[in-house]
Amino acid sequence: MRRTLLVLGFVLVALGSCGAWLEGPYSKQVNASIRTRRVSAAVAQRHRDEGAFPRVLEDRDSWGRPFGYFVRGDCVVLVSYGDDGAPDVTDYGPALCDSPPRRTSSCWWPTLDTVFVNGTPVQSCSK
Repeated sequence: MRRTLLVLGFVLVALGSCGAWLEGPYSKQVNASIRTRRVSAAVAQRHRDEGAFPRVLEDRDSWGRPFGYFVRGDCVVLVSYGDDGAPDVTDYGPALCDSPPRRTSSCWWPTLDTVFVNGTPVQSCSK
């Protein structure tokens, strides 16, 4: 019985440590993706309601920085620049409207940018 409790205690400590490790960068990146998705949806809704995208986007990403916000015609690109605040590429701009890249995940690397084109995730840590 004593040995079983000792093993159970060890397992609980190990799982708790693992959870704390995963919560660090992973949860921040998930929150950044959720925040970017919500703002992207709000921008798209405003476009549907008013016929125009906001001229300036006042919202900030989960890291506390302004979003990268690019508009061309009926297309909008919204970017959260990750925890390092540096763009992963030199030009996100409206070129993504013509041929957005295949969707990728940014879950395990919090420095990776979160990118939505017309409300659709291109690079994010969410489904």
